Amino acid sequence: MSRSLVALGLALLGTAAVGLTAVGAVNALTGATPVALGGVAGLTVLGQLRVVSAEGGRLYRSGTRTEFDRGGALTAGAVVAGALVTYPLSVDAGLGPVVAAALVGVIAPFVTEYDVSAYCGAFVGMASGSLVGYGGLALAAVVAGVAYVVSGDAFGGFGGKLGTVAFVGCTAAVAATGAVYPEVATDWRVGWPLLLVTTFAAVATYLAHARLGYSVVLSSGAVGLAGGILLPAAPGGRPLAAAAFCATFAGMSSARRLPTAVHAATAGLLCGVLFAAVAARFPGSGGKLGTIAFAACLGVYGVDDLRSAVRTGA
Repeated sequence: MSRSLVALGLALLGTAAVGLTAVGAVNALTGATPVALGGVAGLTVLGQLRVVSAEGGRLYRSGTRTEFDRGGALTAGAVVAGALVTYPLSVDAGLGPVVAAALVGVIAPFVTEYDVSAYCGAFVGMASGSLVGYGGLALAAVVAGVAYVVSGDAFGGFGGKLGTVAFVGCTAAVAATGAVYPEVATDWRVGWPLLLVTTFAAVATYLAHARLGYSVVLSSGAVGLAGGILLPAAPGGRPLAAAAFCATFAGMSSARRLPTAVHAATAGLLCGVLFAAVAARFPGSGGKLGTIAFAACLGVYGVDDLRSAVRTGA
C-alpha cells in the first residue's frame, strides 16, 4: 500500500484528535464549561500538533508502507467482528455500550490473537441504536477496519488510537447514511468526582499492563467493566462510568509514550476535562471516548516534549 495512503491514515487520526479538542476549547470559551478549561484545551492542541508533525516526519523519512495482505484482511475482519458482537450486546441485550465493549475487552485476549483489532471494533459497536442501525454499523465497521490497517504503526503506543479509528468509521457512516446526531443536555460539568474517576481509571489501567504485565486490552476491559457495573449505582453515575471507560484508553499507552504513572494520571485528568467540554458533541458515535483519550495522550506527550525542547533550546 502506498505511502500516500499511510499519510491519509495519519491525517485522519490527527485531524480527529486535534479537531475534537479544538471543539472543546471553543465550547469552553463560549461558556459551555469554565473559560480556564479553554486554555487547557488550547495548550493541548499545541502539544497535539507537535506530535502529529513529528509523527508525519518520522513516517516520511522511514518510507513506511502498509500492505493490505491476508494478515491485513484478517485484522480488518476482526474489527468488523468486534463491532458485530458489541452492538447487539449493547442495544439488543440492553447491557449498554460501556459494559458491552468492556466485556469484549475482557474476553477477546483469551479467544483470539486479534484481540487489539477486535477491541477497536468494539468501540464501533458502542454506537447508539438511535444513530445507526445494523446497516450503518456494518459500514462504520468496514471503514474502521480499513482505517486500522491503513494507519499502520502511525501513533503507535498512544492510548485512544483504537477508539479514534472507530470514530473515523462511525462519522463516515453517519455522513453516508444521512443520520442526525440527537440533541443532548449540555450540563455535564467538570467536578471532583469526574476528575477523580478519570485519573484513577487511567492510572489503574496503566499500572495493570506496565507494572503487572497484563495485556493492554485486558487491562482496559477489566477496569472499564468494573466502572460500568459499579459507577451507575452512584448519583449521576452513568456519565461517570463512560468517563472512566474513556480514561482506561489513555491508560493503555505504552511507557514509551507515557513513561510514568504521573504522565498517565495527567492524561486521565485531561480526559475528564475534555469529556465534559465535548459532552454535547457527536453524541452516540462509537469511538468518541477513545478519541478524547487519544487527544489527551497526544496533548500530554506533546506538551512534555515541547517543554523539554524549550528547556534545552532544541
